[in-house]
Amino acid sequence: MWTVPNLLTIARLAALPIMILLFRHDHALAAAGLFLVAALTDCLDGWLARRLDQSTTLGIYLDPVVDKIVILVMIYELAHAQLITAALPHLFLARELLHNGVRSATALRGSLVGANWMGKTKAVLQNVLIMWGLLLTGFLPWISSSLAEILQIALAAYAWLVLAASLGFFATFVGWNRRALSGDGAP
Repeated sequence: MWTVPNLLTIARLAALPIMILLFRHDHALAAAGLFLVAALTDCLDGWLARRLDQSTTLGIYLDPVVDKIVILVMIYELAHAQLITAALPHLFLARELLHNGVRSATALRGSLVGANWMGKTKAVLQNVLIMWGLLLTGFLPWISSSLAEILQIALAAYAWLVLAASLGFFATFVGWNRRALSGDGAP
């Protein structure tokens, strides 16, 4: 259970309250740095699990859950800072809950669905969204108000595009697994 990859996953979760405190107390650049380190450990833990043959059942389930928690909480923080509309994190959360429901339903039918390019792309898009919001907040004192306004409008538009892509990936995921979901798949 206490493998290096699992410890990295737990450290990522433990860093989340620190990121929030930094962001909420006008240390957005430090929060961005910590978020970047957390994102890099997300890449590293899976690679290490395979490389060191330290893949565990706990890690297989814990890693994606921690990833979703960190990403969703930080998207909520962007909304709290009024960088994006408050509706967006709720919609991202709804999408994740639906996705987990479909994944659980397919697992009950004996079809385990692993990570794929859509999930990885979604994660990258969401990480860019969060980093953009954190960096924008950190650099606000040094940029003109007109540039700040343009970057905030662009960030808000990008957030909606990320949500649209996430929903599109979810619809594709459901389509790929429709046989298992319809009851026609192998039990």
